[in-house]
Amino acid sequence: MRGTRTFIALPLPRNLAAACLAWIGELKSRGVDARWVTEEELHITLAFLGELKTTEVVETCRQTTRVASQTDSFVLGLNGIGFFPLAKASENPLGGAGPWHAGDNRPPGTAQPCFGA
Repeated sequence: MRGTRTFIALPLPRNLAAACLAWIGELKSRGVDARWVTEEELHITLAFLGELKTTEVVETCRQTTRVASQTDSFVLGLNGIGFFPLAKASENPLGGAGPWHAGDNRPPGTAQPCFGA
């Protein structure tokens, strides 16, 4: 049995969503062939968790809600955009959110999952 594709994400602020939709419109007008997302689907992925069983999704939602309710608001800087699937990382780098330090052993935008929060 397949699980539910699960990730933790933030919706985009309206002004950023509007800018993304304008950019999508420009790409569409240039004939870029893609499965475009709707405004409701635009988001910033914080962590991709993979396919989880229903019980795991319920517990993940419970824990995420608990942690989010105890977390102050924060400013998140963006340094790019991306899409799936990647043809080649060099041709289509994923966008990322900062801060990211050159000493990290992962590229910008690659989430490191946080379990047991």
